[in-house]
Amino acid sequence: MAVLIVILIYSLAGFIEIFPMIKKKQKKRLILYSIFFIISFLISILLSIGIEIPSPAVFIKKIVVLLKK
Repeated sequence: MAVLIVILIYSLAGFIEIFPMIKKKQKKRLILYSIFFIISFLISILLSIGIEIPSPAVFIKKIVVLLKK
């Protein structure tokens, strides 16, 4: 049931946000928006079916420590 709700909400948001960009021919904005939209959609689906996603904080912390050296 949660997966269906996520799909419906993302479908609605996609129609509301994407069609104006297509009409205005904002190709770069549409590509960037679509990438983030798909990533957030996939994360939402994974969370709704109970898959635990690791926090990016550990990875970011390792990068910061490496950059400080």
